[in-house]
Amino acid sequence: MKKITNLFIVCYVTLFPLWMGTGGYSNIQEEKNGFLWIFIRLFLMTFGLEACIIMALYRDELKEVIIARKNILILTLAFAVNMIVAWLINGKDTSFLYGTDGRMFGMFLWLSVLLLFVIFMNTAEKSFELEVMMILTLIIVSFIAYLNFLGFNVFYASSIDIRRSAHISTIGNIDLLAGYIGMTVSYVIGKLIFDANKNHKIFYSLAVFAASCALISSNSDTGYLIFGIVFLILPFFIKEGIQVGCYLVSVIIFAVSGLFMKCSMKIMGEDKCRILYGLSKIHVNTIICCCTIVICLVGMWFLTFKNRNCKPIKAMIYIMRGAVITIMTGMVSVIGSANVAPFKTSVQERLGILTEYVVFTNYWGTGRGILWKSAVDIFKGLPVLQKFFGFGVAGYYKASQGYLSQEIYEQLWKNSKIVDPHNTFLQSLINFGIIGTVLYIAILVYFIVIFVRKAKEDREFYAFVLVIIAYIAQASVNYFHFFQEPLFFIVMAYGLAQVKKIDEHL
Repeated sequence: MKKITNLFIVCYVTLFPLWMGTGGYSNIQEEKNGFLWIFIRLFLMTFGLEACIIMALYRDELKEVIIARKNILILTLAFAVNMIVAWLINGKDTSFLYGTDGRMFGMFLWLSVLLLFVIFMNTAEKSFELEVMMILTLIIVSFIAYLNFLGFNVFYASSIDIRRSAHISTIGNIDLLAGYIGMTVSYVIGKLIFDANKNHKIFYSLAVFAASCALISSNSDTGYLIFGIVFLILPFFIKEGIQVGCYLVSVIIFAVSGLFMKCSMKIMGEDKCRILYGLSKIHVNTIICCCTIVICLVGMWFLTFKNRNCKPIKAMIYIMRGAVITIMTGMVSVIGSANVAPFKTSVQERLGILTEYVVFTNYWGTGRGILWKSAVDIFKGLPVLQKFFGFGVAGYYKASQGYLSQEIYEQLWKNSKIVDPHNTFLQSLINFGIIGTVLYIAILVYFIVIFVRKAKEDREFYAFVLVIIAYIAQASVNYFHFFQEPLFFIVMAYGLAQVKKIDEHL
């Protein structure tokens, strides 16, 4: 059963990201949704047949597994029940079952994803071959993004639709692509740093380089957010000199990819490259990349020169952590000063072009500011019952029509043709209510606690922690989408399957 489960996981992590159909991006949603349903049905049929044959032989083992994982099973079941209750109390709208307006992430698909999560968690097993296939797919998707950045439009995956939403690879618009790359490469970076097998590190490094190039090609602020948070948090997981060295290598790779993309633009000619929104010139700064490489190389030389004395290594780790704390404190101070009187005006003048990133207005985050405010207004207007249980999966559009002022609704639709809040936690409040959102967050916290505790025994499990961090980062600026959540829950199930024993109180 474990080998068959792993085979299906391999099929998903390799075929789904690359699945395009014949119409390019114009019908990518329909093509990928169709593939996902075929995948789900085939697996459930195969699993059901297997279960009928071998359940009698492994009944006692199954009971032990269920007891060991009872808390996450309870949370998952409660989350699923909350979805059903929300659907029932909101008129049993059939459109909520299948999703709306291009999202195609209705209740049936949500429940199927949770079911797959529970099954995979109990039947998968660790497989290096599975991880290799997932990483190879990341490299291919990244290479397609790079080629399309150069203007080739491979698979007709590069386009800009009527909402001015840019697409440059086979995994959705640039923000969805950044979410996929962010979660997948975070796992790879974790393996690069914490995998004890030195023979694998070249492969991981190649994947990080390819993903970094794809990130710069997409030029998505979501991607930079994910990478930034992951690199800022990583020093707090590192304890050994080799891990410090691998961390510095990953930073160097990112800087080198920036220089590589700059050279690519010069060789091909900037007029031929798809420099989306013109932001590549801002984000990829040659001087910053070169300085980053020099600083990291000095750090690696220091590690090599002092590798027999653990005190300098510990000191370097503390310096890195101190630098992160300083950076984060500075960022919070700048953001606070830029948004709160009496420093607001003077700070904004000094920030110049960075103002649009740190000053929260209706247009912050390419319009996310007003979307977030709208979500809060919708939630305030919901009846008490809907506040607790939600308006139903895929019910955000209907809720916005009923509880958002017509003026704001028309303004949103006129400016971007986007209504959903581009924040899954705010969207969760509308779709799942307070109860569902608490359960959703509780599931994420459970994942973090389990993997952090397991990482004390095997530090490779920090790779799964990084995936969670990346998911939360992209979730703060994205929406629920069947390009993201199925991948996340499948990776989490794969990780939990490797945790042989879970503490009973968890």
